[in-house]
Amino acid sequence: MVLLLQYARQGVWPFVARWFPKGPRAHVPDRAEPLTQCSKPDAGSPLLLVDKVRKEFSGLVAVNDVSFDVTAGEIIGLIGPNGAVKSTLLNAIMGALPSSGHAKGAVRYLGEDVSALAIEKRVSRGMCLVPESASFSPR
Repeated sequence: MVLLLQYARQGVWPFVARWFPKGPRAHVPDRAEPLTQCSKPDAGSPLLLVDKVRKEFSGLVAVNDVSFDVTAGEIIGLIGPNGAVKSTLLNAIMGALPSSGHAKGAVRYLGEDVSALAIEKRVSRGMCLVPESASFSPR
């Protein structure tokens, strides 16, 4: 193991790869086509309005009538310890988890009530939720 760590700094695969013939490689384009940009709302205009969103699990109230709003150009944070139902709240906003309770709350995105829409419809309108385990590194 010590010899592997000392002499195989690139890992074991370069040694193994010598025994396999190199096949034809797929052509990789030099540059990808740029993505088209969507129109952006004006800074300060209402972007997301969450009104009394509630989520219960078998009578246990996890999210209790949470309300807040986000305007375009604003960055907000949702902080709390493990088990503070941050992900549950975001999943309820996205429609991955249906809201509970009598009023069921409301979610408005760009002025449109998306509360009754399935997650696929919300995504098609531009909403998305990036899991915290996803890594993003701009180039």
